[in-house]
Amino acid sequence: MAVSKRGVLGLALASPGWVFALLILIGLGIAVPAEVMFERAWRLQMGGATVEGTVDRLWTSTRSCGKDNMDTCTDYNVDFGFDPGTWRQTEISVTQGFFEALKEGGPIPVRYVRDDPTIIEVESGWTFFEGILFLYVALTFLIGGGFGLGWRRRLAHRLVTLRETGERRQAMVTAQERTNFRVTGTPLYRLRWRDEAGVTGQSQAWPQARLPALGSAVTIYADPAGNLPPVWEGDCGAR
Repeated sequence: MAVSKRGVLGLALASPGWVFALLILIGLGIAVPAEVMFERAWRLQMGGATVEGTVDRLWTSTRSCGKDNMDTCTDYNVDFGFDPGTWRQTEISVTQGFFEALKEGGPIPVRYVRDDPTIIEVESGWTFFEGILFLYVALTFLIGGGFGLGWRRRLAHRLVTLRETGERRQAMVTAQERTNFRVTGTPLYRLRWRDEAGVTGQSQAWPQARLPALGSAVTIYADPAGNLPPVWEGDCGAR
C-alpha cells in the first residue's frame, strides 16, 4: 500500500491527527459560552440591581445522564416574576439547596442588568461559576488537542524528512500486529518489517485490509546516521 505524497500539514492531519484538530475546534466552540458567561457576570457585577421577585411555580424534571446515559439526573426548576420597571416572567434551573429553600408564592432574590433585564441571576456568583465550568471543559479539549496535534506535527516532519533525504531500502513484512485502537469500530493493525540491512521497524496503525500481506516486499526510508527510526513508504508516501 502506498499513500499519496503529502506535506507536513497533510500527514499531520491524517488519521488520527484530524481527531486532535476536531478536539481543538470543539474546545474553541465551548470557549464561546464561557466568554458569554464571564461577560454576563461582569455586567451583573458592574451594572446590576437586585430586586425581590415572586415564585410562581416550583417543579422538578428528570433526564438521562452519566456514562452511556444510564443514570438519571434531576433538574430543579423555578418559574418566577420580578419587576425591573415592567413585570417580567421567566423560569430558570437552580441548585437543589436553593430550590428547597423556596416556596410557591414566596420571595426570590433576583439580580438583573439594568439595561438588559433578560440577563438575570438568582444564585449569587452562579453565572461566573458557570463560566469557569465552560472554561475548564474548553481548556481540557484545547490542551488535549494541542498536545496531540503537536505530536502529529513532529511525527509528520520526521516522515517528510526521511522520505526526502533517507536511504531507500527494501524490507520484508514479518508480522501484522493488532493494536488497541479502533476507527468506527474497525480494529487497527501495525506492520512489522525487517530490511535488507537487518534493521527492524513498525508502521503506524492502519485497518488490516490496507496493509501488505505477511512476507510481502515493502519500501522503507532509513536515516543513514541511525538517529531516526525508519519509516514505511505507506506511512509517508512515495518519494
